[in-house]
Amino acid sequence: SAWCRSLESNGLTRSRTSPSENLLNQLNRRTCTVRILSDLLEDCNLLRALSILKPLEQLNIIKQPNADGSRIKAFLGTKIQLCCQATGLPPPSYSWYHDDTILNNGGTKELNLEINSIDQEGSYKCVVFQTDIDGNILHQVTSESVHILINSTSIVIEQQPLPLLEIKKGNCFMLSCKAKSHPEPIYQWFRDNTKLERQTFPTLK
Repeated sequence: SAWCRSLESNGLTRSRTSPSENLLNQLNRRTCTVRILSDLLEDCNLLRALSILKPLEQLNIIKQPNADGSRIKAFLGTKIQLCCQATGLPPPSYSWYHDDTILNNGGTKELNLEINSIDQEGSYKCVVFQTDIDGNILHQVTSESVHILINSTSIVIEQQPLPLLEIKKGNCFMLSCKAKSHPEPIYQWFRDNTKLERQTFPTLK
C-alpha cells in the first residue's frame, strides 16, 4: 500500500530513525490508535506482532487429533493426516510425538504420515505451546492421543530350513527358519508331524 511505501522510503531517507520510531511517527500523524493497529495486524494474521500489543490469550485446543476416533486402522502404504488446532495469543506452536519420541514435522498443526513400517504403530499426540519474544515457553497443553493400529499382514517366509541335512550320530545340528508378518509370527517346530515341546523359536538346536 501507499502507507507501506511511505514507511519504506522514510526509513531509507532517515538513517537515524529506527523502523519502530518511524512507524510510531506515521501512526501519530494519521491519528491511528493502538487499537486500529491491533485490528490491522489481526486482519493481516500477523499474530506474533499482535501479541506484543495485546494481553495474553489462554491457549485452547479447538480440534483434537482424535476428532475422527481414538483408533485408526491402517494398511502398510497408507497415508494418514492428523490435525491438532489451537487458539491463543501469542500464537500456538506445535510438537508431535509418537509414544514418547518427538517427531520432526516442522512445527505445524498437521502431521502427515506414510505408514511404511510396523514400527509406526502406537500412540500419537501433540504438545501445543506458547512462547514469548525470547523463545521462552509461557504455557503448554497436551492433546488427547490417537492410536494407530496397523492391520495384519500375511506371513512371508524369508528363510527356509535346509531341506536335507546329513550329520553323524551324536553330533549337534541347528535348523533355522525366518518369517515376517504383522503381528510378529509365532514359531513351532515339528518332527514327523509331531510337535516338539518348547521349540517355539526361529532356531532349532
